[in-house]
Amino acid sequence: MDIIVIQEVQLKDIGSGFKQIRKTFNSNIIPRKGDYISDILWEEPDKYEVTQVIINYQEAHVQVWVQPIKLETNDKEALEKYNERAKSYKWECDFLFIENS
Repeated sequence: MDIIVIQEVQLKDIGSGFKQIRKTFNSNIIPRKGDYISDILWEEPDKYEVTQVIINYQEAHVQVWVQPIKLETNDKEALEKYNERAKSYKWECDFLFIENS
């Protein structure tokens, strides 16, 4: 079954911008809320807890949401830089919101 790990990357003021990144794995192990997921993208790989699990039996995949990353800046370029870094570790960006200023 495909396991799709989803994480939101937020600027300091979430209203200024955020994005959702995702990475797909094939596994028979379905994470549960409260589990921790490790990935090379994260500087502290044991820090991101599973907050929500949605199982879609019809499409044979599981969406696994982990705690958001909160950037300590409102610089919109920081989201783009993080996106490029995430891509280098095989993550994809599905959704990007940046407030028009």
